[in-house]
Amino acid sequence: MSNENSFNGKTGLFIKKGLLSEELQAIKELETMCNRYEGLKMKLYWYELNGRSEDKANDFLYFENGNLVGYLGLYIFNRLEAEISGMVHPDYRGKGIFSMLTQAAMDECRERKITKLLFICENKSTAGKTFIDKLEPRFSFSDYKMEYFIESGVNEDWKCSGIKLRRATIEDADVHSHVNNICFHIPVEDAMKCYMDRLHESRIDMYIAEIDGELIGKIDVAIDEKDTFIYQFGVLPEYRNIGYGREILALLLQMVAGENYEKAILEVASDNPNAMNLYKSFGFRETTVYDYYEIQIPLKP
Repeated sequence: MSNENSFNGKTGLFIKKGLLSEELQAIKELETMCNRYEGLKMKLYWYELNGRSEDKANDFLYFENGNLVGYLGLYIFNRLEAEISGMVHPDYRGKGIFSMLTQAAMDECRERKITKLLFICENKSTAGKTFIDKLEPRFSFSDYKMEYFIESGVNEDWKCSGIKLRRATIEDADVHSHVNNICFHIPVEDAMKCYMDRLHESRIDMYIAEIDGELIGKIDVAIDEKDTFIYQFGVLPEYRNIGYGREILALLLQMVAGENYEKAILEVASDNPNAMNLYKSFGFRETTVYDYYEIQIPLKP
């Protein structure tokens, strides 16, 4: 393992508030190893990991003789719900490491009064499915990961007229949060906190879509090295089914095409064929499927 001896013989579970650069590198190396072993595209929110707050414990690391062999991350976008993604090095599986990481994460969530956990498992991950099955969860939903290679060029036939896409500012906190509440059912308080936390993140850009000065939607982008990740792309209900979503996406792709990024990546729910067809029409292609499994954890009496 390439990070051997970089952590001075550390062994055991470590619960982290914030991540050091060497820890981020070790997580990246472990992710690469696990992906290669099973042919996966594991889902870790790198734009979150690269800007972890130091006031909450969201990362759980397991070391063996100075090597990172297990990792689990909590991603909290709603104060009552946490998404969970993680991995264990192939040589260290079957030793209860991920169970230990999961228990520590559940204890942390319980302390924070988070009662719903969503475990993210790539559909073709045998090891992930085996572990998830032991928890006897409820299947919640699936997302398709889709990619578009920007370097192939932007289709000049994508004509946009009337819509303005501008970078969000602190004055847009209310409208941005309103769209997240309407389109994604995120409580306004949570949406507002998330917005303020991300407003000054160098790897995150948030955009407001308007036509004739009227709010019609929003689209957010996170940057990871050479890729852009499109997320929480929402159009208000009264402006749907008239082509505005297509124009917003076209505007965004034209913008990022000039920034030397290689790919635009997004996820779409498996039960949203209209969005799926929209993305395919732009040249996005499916690369994998993520399944989400729900577990409820009781609070302490």
